[in-house]
Amino acid sequence: MLTFGLVSSVFDFVTFGTLLYWLRATEQQFRTAWFLESLMTELFIVLVIRTRGPFFRSRPGPLLIAATLLVAGTTIFLPFTPLGAAFGFAPLPAQFVLVLLAITVAYLAASELVKGWFFARCAGAATR
Repeated sequence: MLTFGLVSSVFDFVTFGTLLYWLRATEQQFRTAWFLESLMTELFIVLVIRTRGPFFRSRPGPLLIAATLLVAGTTIFLPFTPLGAAFGFAPLPAQFVLVLLAITVAYLAASELVKGWFFARCAGAATR
């Protein structure tokens, strides 16, 4: 938890800083972007940490795939609905979506690298 929590916290700060200082997000844009980025990274990190090997080489079970796609689709669609508006969400400009996508991909890549380091370290400690 310490290892992956630190990676997550770094990307939380990156997301906050990017939204506030680079994209100059309004309150509604910030709320929507933070919701989207947080939920998507949490969904996809499950796919990364569920296996010791590279996540793209290990196929998840059909229920996990279905649940991940259902929640991801609902999350992306929500800002365009009246329910999303009730939560203070609004559709985001394309620039925001692209930046959030880049942050999410970078987070997943960093998590994959840290996972490799973590398991190599654990394996090394077990053989001592």
